[in-house]
Amino acid sequence: MSNREIVIDLIQKLPEDTSLHDIAREIELIAGIRKAREEAARGEGVSPEKAKQLVEQLVAAAAGEKLAAMLEGAEYLRREAALGSRADFERVLAKVPNVPPERYDTLE
Repeated sequence: MSNREIVIDLIQKLPEDTSLHDIAREIELIAGIRKAREEAARGEGVSPEKAKQLVEQLVAAAAGEKLAAMLEGAEYLRREAALGSRADFERVLAKVPNVPPERYDTLE
C-alpha cells in the first residue's frame, strides 16, 4: 500500500469532525511507526529503554491533551449554564407532556 493510500484510508476511518491538527498527528504517528519498522528491519533503531521512555512521553502528552480537552469542555458548559435561567428551564419543561415513557425508553 502506498503512502498516499495509507493516508486516504486513515482519513476515511476518522470521524467527520476530526481537526486538521489531529489528522496531522495521526499521519505523524503512522509515519513514525513505519520508520521504526524499517529501521528495525535494517538492525537499526532505538534501544528498548529508549523506546520505553518515548512511549511514556507519548502517554503523558496524550493524557495532558485529554485533560485539557475535558477542562475546556467543562468551561464551555459553565459558560452556557451562566446564560440560562431556572425560570427559562421551567418554562420549557412545562411544555413537555406528562405522559408515561415509551416502552423502549424505560429501565425495565
